[in-house]
Amino acid sequence: MIDFDNLAGYRNAHTYDQLNDLNETEWKFYFDLAYQLGSPILDVACGTGRFTIPLAERGFDLTGVDLTPEMLEVAKQKAERLSVNINWVHADARHFELGRKFRFIFTTGNSFQHFLDRESVDGLLRTIYMHLDQNGVFAFETRNPVLSLLISETNIEKDHKTQLEHYVFTDRKWKDESAVNESIQPFALRYFSPKSL
Repeated sequence: MIDFDNLAGYRNAHTYDQLNDLNETEWKFYFDLAYQLGSPILDVACGTGRFTIPLAERGFDLTGVDLTPEMLEVAKQKAERLSVNINWVHADARHFELGRKFRFIFTTGNSFQHFLDRESVDGLLRTIYMHLDQNGVFAFETRNPVLSLLISETNIEKDHKTQLEHYVFTDRKWKDESAVNESIQPFALRYFSPKSL
């Protein structure tokens, strides 16, 4: 399907943090669910803890799981600086076992779109199901592809059969507010049609 590391753009976790602030809609949606459902909470593909840490600061019992060690390391450092206690787990979201159930499980940003084939999505959903409390909620987001935009965007390669869109990611390493090193990385996301969802 792809012959490159689709997570390469996430290896520079500090730059990721600089470029990915929480937006108000995401913030309100996930925080409202956390307050409605309560703890414990599992953040799948937690990255640098952009949701995990603020929820833990508000007293929720949080576990964050991520496949990228660089992201988890930054998350741990941030949590330590803020004296926030979070259970950080390095694991593949398609198959891990924590031995506990969660009232609320979520994955934010375009994380869900990184599960590029049916087998990966099924693995993720099996893992979620195994960890979800009987009355728990799993929340995620994905972009709804608008056909007219998909047709008009010329800088993206599209494979309509696999529903993959291929991008080029420019990784910039920052120093003193100026880019000192750039590398170009291929990057793919899956756009799920409403029917396939």
